Amino acid sequence: MVQNKEPTLHDKQLVALGRILQTLREQGKTDALIDAVIQYIRTEFNYTLIWIGLYNDEEHYISGKGGVAPGREAAFLYQRFSLNPGDLLEQVVSQQRPLAVADLRMELRAGEWQSLAESCNIQAALFFPVRYQEQCYGVVILGSTLWGATPRTDVKARLSMVLGELALALSRIYAEQQRQQIKRPDQPLLSLLERLGHLDS
Repeated sequence: MVQNKEPTLHDKQLVALGRILQTLREQGKTDALIDAVIQYIRTEFNYTLIWIGLYNDEEHYISGKGGVAPGREAAFLYQRFSLNPGDLLEQVVSQQRPLAVADLRMELRAGEWQSLAESCNIQAALFFPVRYQEQCYGVVILGSTLWGATPRTDVKARLSMVLGELALALSRIYAEQQRQQIKRPDQPLLSLLERLGHLDS
């Protein structure tokens, strides 16, 4: 008789990863995608600060879409952040590579995030681009109360997969929005011809 084995931590992590990837593939609304990613990171990883912001490339700013922060910092998570040359957010958007900071409280290039880190005692922080095919769609910031904490390789791999799938989902949503916004010049003419066909004289 075969005994059912208790699922290991690794098994549970794979199941959770599979679920979030499936959700990101099937979901068509931006807010629902972001909520799912925040919930996944909150459940699977030990971060005190979780933030997701979406990048507006026309006006060069990042708009906060939510997250988790200690204390009463909820309004901060929905702020708009202008990107200035040399600051951390701008660096992550332009280089499209993750960036680790040993102590966010001491990082002058962090801008407003430095004061949040001081008030919430956030030290180590990771800045991840949400990117797909050389296009940056946003930034995720993960913060810890430990100094200099860096994620293990498997953690980085899972985060990369989830954020890559999020970027792909966002690219599909934006492409569909653009497609719907493009006015089809032939439509008014076809509509006029159709109406003319119904006239008696």
